[in-house]
Amino acid sequence: DAELERVGALVEAYCGSELALPVAALSGVRGGRPFAFLLDDVLLNGRLDVLWRDGERALVLDYKTNALAGREPAEIVEHEYRGQRAVYALACLRAGAAEVEVVYQFLEAPGEPVSATFTTTDVEALEDELGSVIARIREGEFRPTPSDFACAGCPALDRVCAGPRLGSEPDPVPLPELSAAG
Repeated sequence: DAELERVGALVEAYCGSELALPVAALSGVRGGRPFAFLLDDVLLNGRLDVLWRDGERALVLDYKTNALAGREPAEIVEHEYRGQRAVYALACLRAGAAEVEVVYQFLEAPGEPVSATFTTTDVEALEDELGSVIARIREGEFRPTPSDFACAGCPALDRVCAGPRLGSEPDPVPLPELSAAG
């Protein structure tokens, strides 16, 4: 019941936001749009919450249900979604957009959308940024940050990945005593 109440409040927050009506009025706006592209032999794919295209212009809107916990939306985007924003921008730019605006709207603060605009002149910098992330992962610098929320419903959970248990330290296994004789 509490979760349903929270979801209802988030939906109401979006519907009452200054962003909702202009987005709804856009001709050809579509939700759940898939994308995929290769970068440094890595397939980047996903879905855009909202995509609107008008010729060479694109708008991506990503809804966030994060609990802000006193943090500012712009701070969260910069620290937690910078890479995702670069992926979204590159997906649109590689699909033919000359300009893409990527907007994050945190439904706990619907009046504080965080927006960044990218153009074809940003492609190289975006590719470099994501390429450096890919390189760090390949070098073993990737630190997973699983959680019960992020891992819920993942098909790899408990098959390929330990999920939230990755962050917990296992109990040490006692080694048998070895005698000097062998």
